[in-house]
Amino acid sequence: NRIKDTDKILTRVCSYGGFTFMLLFLTALFEKKKNHFYKELLIKEIQIQESIELKKTKESLLENQERWKFAIEGSNDGIWDYNLETGEVYRSTKWAEILGYKKEEISGSIEEWKNRIHPDDKELVESLLQRHFNKEIESYSSEHRIRCKDGTYKWVLDRGKVIAWTNSGK
Repeated sequence: NRIKDTDKILTRVCSYGGFTFMLLFLTALFEKKKNHFYKELLIKEIQIQESIELKKTKESLLENQERWKFAIEGSNDGIWDYNLETGEVYRSTKWAEILGYKKEEISGSIEEWKNRIHPDDKELVESLLQRHFNKEIESYSSEHRIRCKDGTYKWVLDRGKVIAWTNSGK
C-alpha cells in the first residue's frame, strides 16, 4: 500500500510541478507579449507626435515663406541669391524686370550677371566681391552700371552678404 500511496503522491507532485511550470511559462510569455505591446504602443505614440510636430513645422515654414515673399515683392527690389558651391543663382522676377527682361529670359548662371557689368566697372565690382569672400569686408556693396535688354546701361546698387560658410571656410 505504501508504494501505491507514494506513486499517487509523485503523480500529484509531477502534475502540480507541470502545472506550476506551465503557469510560469505562460506568465513569462504574457509579460513578453505585454512588453512588446507597450513598446509598439510607445513607438506609435512617438510617430504620431513627430507627425504632429512635422505638420506644425511645415505650416510655420509656409507661413514664413509667404511673409518673406510679401516683403520681397513689396520692397520693389531685385533680389538674388548665389550659391558659390554649385554656381547656381536665383534671381527674383523683379531683378529681371529692372533690366527689361522676363524672368524666363535670364539664366541661373553667375555669368549672366558678370557679362552685364559695364567694362569700366568690372574690375572694381569683382575686387569688392572677392574681398567679401576673403572676409576682408563684412558685406559686398557696389554701385555700378549693368547692361539692360535694350543695350543701355542702368546704375544699380548691388549688395550681398554671405549667410553660410562651408566647414573649410569657403
